[in-house]
Amino acid sequence: MKKLVLVALMATSAFAFNGKGMVELNGCFDGQCDTLDFRMSSDDADFDDSADVEEEKSNIALNYNYLFTNNFGAGLEYRVSESTVKSEVGTGTSSQDDNFTNIGLNLFWNFDGGWESMYAAFRYDMTTVEETEGNDDGTDSTVMTLEFGKRMEMGKVFGMPVLYAPSISYAITTESSDATGDNDDREATSFTVNPVNFAVTF
Repeated sequence: MKKLVLVALMATSAFAFNGKGMVELNGCFDGQCDTLDFRMSSDDADFDDSADVEEEKSNIALNYNYLFTNNFGAGLEYRVSESTVKSEVGTGTSSQDDNFTNIGLNLFWNFDGGWESMYAAFRYDMTTVEETEGNDDGTDSTVMTLEFGKRMEMGKVFGMPVLYAPSISYAITTESSDATGDNDDREATSFTVNPVNFAVTF
C-alpha cells in the first residue's frame, strides 16, 4: 500500500502544474468524496460491562487523470475500504469484516479541448469484495459506465483551477458471487444524474 501511494505521488509530481493533470472529486454530496478520500477511525463502546463493541474503519481513495492530447485524456482510480466490528457479549465473541478493493480505468474525450469542456467518458471499474470471517459472500463485479457532462471553472485555489462537473451516466454492472455455489453472473443497469461532481486541474 505504501508503495502504491509513493508511485501516485511521484506521478503527480512529474506532471504537476502544467495544466494537464486532473483529480476528480465525485460523489461529494454527503461531505465525503468517492474518488478522493483518506479516513481512519476506531471506536470502543462499553455497555454496562455486559457488552463491548470495537469498530475499526479505513477508507483510501485516489485518482489521477492526464491530458495526453488537447482532446484525449485517461486516468486511473484506486480505492480500498476495510471495516472490522468485534463484539463481546457475555462470554460470546463475534467478528464482522467487510473489505473491498476497486481499480478503475477512465477514458475522456473533451469536445472543446482541454479539461474545461463538454466531455464524454468511458469508465471501467473492477471491484472485489473479500470473503472474510462473518462475510461468506465474496463477490467480483465489473462496471462499465458511459458518461456525458461539462466542466466549468468556478475559481482557483492555490493557483489551481477548481471545476464544477455535473454529468449524466449510464452503467452496466455484472456481478459474480460464490455464495450459492453456482457462480451465476447477475447483471443490472442504471441511469444516474450526478449534480455534485467537482475536479481540480494542475
